[in-house]
Amino acid sequence: GAIPRRVGETRDMAVVLIETGLRIHEAVALEVPVPAGPTLRLRGKGRKDAIIPLTQRAREALDRLGGRWPIGARATQRRFERADFSPHMCRHTRGTTMAAAGKDLGDIQAMLRHASPATTLIYSAWSTDRVAKALEGIEY
Repeated sequence: GAIPRRVGETRDMAVVLIETGLRIHEAVALEVPVPAGPTLRLRGKGRKDAIIPLTQRAREALDRLGGRWPIGARATQRRFERADFSPHMCRHTRGTTMAAAGKDLGDIQAMLRHASPATTLIYSAWSTDRVAKALEGIEY
């Protein structure tokens, strides 16, 4: 059956955050045409302009949201907390899934718009098993 409007809206908000890696203040400022195009142009942290590629899922979620974020930053945090997660966890999910898929840390840094590569290194922590596997059979 149909899900309640607010639940669907929250799901769409989470999808946008996960698929784009947007920070909450960036998401709240969103205003895109409907239907959403293949990229999103935004002013990010440090007043830097960025072009974010939009996945099909992100475009569909943005379209359902009417091309704009429905509530403010604090209301978003409260709503997500009621669902037992935070908006920033969505951004972290984007970085972690990219790392798990074997994406280059430079690409992850670019997607999340980290100023320093050191910030992006947290997403490589998942790969201890992968590193151990890579070392199998190597003689020293």
